Amino acid sequence: MIAARIIADSTHNGHRLTTVEVHLPRFLLAELNTHRTFSRNSASSRAIPVRRRIRDVLACPYVPDAFGANKAGMQAGEPVSALRAIFARAVWMAALYAAVGCAYLLAMAGVHKQWANRLIEPFGYTTVIVSATEWANFFGQRLHKDAQPEMQQVARAIFEAMAASVPRPLREGEWHLPYLQPSEAGEPIQVQIRVCVARCARVSYLTHAGRLNPAADLHLYDRLATSGHLSPFEHVAKAGGGSGNFRGWTQARAGVPREANFLDGVTPC
Repeated sequence: MIAARIIADSTHNGHRLTTVEVHLPRFLLAELNTHRTFSRNSASSRAIPVRRRIRDVLACPYVPDAFGANKAGMQAGEPVSALRAIFARAVWMAALYAAVGCAYLLAMAGVHKQWANRLIEPFGYTTVIVSATEWANFFGQRLHKDAQPEMQQVARAIFEAMAASVPRPLREGEWHLPYLQPSEAGEPIQVQIRVCVARCARVSYLTHAGRLNPAADLHLYDRLATSGHLSPFEHVAKAGGGSGNFRGWTQARAGVPREANFLDGVTPC
C-alpha cells in the first residue's frame, strides 16, 4: 500500500522543512532518488533478515493495479483486455514466488541477506524518509499525467499529507528533530540530535528488534559519524543559515568533520 505520513514539519523565516515517511514499491526508489533537493534514507535490504523480508513480501506483495498495453515511448497505452490482465497477473505472481523461493534457498545455503534479499526487491514495498525545503519540481513532475501511475500515487500521498499538516514555527537556532518522542523533549539537545540522526538512518524510532532504545540510538550515531555514513545527518537541521540542499536550515551534517577526512587510508580498488 502506498502511503505517506509527516514525521516532522517546521518553518522558519518563510522556509518550510518537512520530513515525510513514505511507503512505496521498492522499484520506485530509483525515480525518487533523482530529485537532488531531497535528503532521503530508506530501509536497507542489507539490514533486514531474509525470513522477515520474505514474510513481508508474501503478506503484502506489490502487484500493479492495471497492466497497460505496450507502445512506443515511456507511457503505457490503454489497459490490456481482461483476459490478458488475468494472464499478466498470473505471470507476475509466478515471478514473485520464484524469486521468493530462490531467496529462501540462498538463505538456507548461508548466503548473506545483502544478496538473497535483492532477488525479491521488485515485488516488495519499502519505507523511505524524505526531508526537503523544495518540493515544487517533484510535484510538478510526479503529479503529471505522464509520470508512471505508481509514482503519481506516491506524489499525491505526499502532497495530501503536507497539505493537511501545519508546520511548527521555530526560532533561530532551534532544531527540526524527526522521530523525537514527546517523552524525550527534556533531554539535552545534543542527545536529541543524536538519537534523531540514528532513527533517520534506521527509518524508524524503533530498533530492528521493535523497541524504543535510546542507548542503541546513541551507539548507532557514533558508528555513523566515525564510518562516514552521513546522509542521515541531513534530516536533522537547525533553523537559520542554509547548507546542503536546504534553504534556510543548517543540516546537522554541516557539523561533522569534512568528508574528505574519511578518504585517509583508503586504497582504491
